[in-house]
Amino acid sequence: ADYIEALFGIWEKAFGTCNLEKLGEQSFNSDVATPSYLWEGEILEKSYYRDGSPDEGGRSDCLFVSISDVHVCLSVLRFKDEAKFAEPGAEQGVEGWRVETEERGDYVSNTPVKLADFITDPDATIQRFRDDAKRMIEALATD
Repeated sequence: ADYIEALFGIWEKAFGTCNLEKLGEQSFNSDVATPSYLWEGEILEKSYYRDGSPDEGGRSDCLFVSISDVHVCLSVLRFKDEAKFAEPGAEQGVEGWRVETEERGDYVSNTPVKLADFITDPDATIQRFRDDAKRMIEALATD
């Protein structure tokens, strides 16, 4: 329960402080918010549809928080469809964020914080994540 509370808390204190309405309508899939999914996936995901879902040819900006046994970080990606990510746009040039690659495509993550450092000083991590999130949301909103 503490782990799930931490995921939601970090998300709200970072991304939740931004003008998310600029990204479109929020789509929160409850299938990916079950305790077992959050625990096994080590992530909390919320999507924003600017002009419809990706299945309808729309744009989806997905905002993630992940907490592993090693680090804590924020990530942003766009789905082209369920199996593939869209190419990053303006988000790939945002200060404090870097492009990551996996088999489904590229996405961006902020510089991770070691879990031990987050536990020692959560306020410093939250402040940096809030600043990173604000820069990212501004880039996404103008893209």
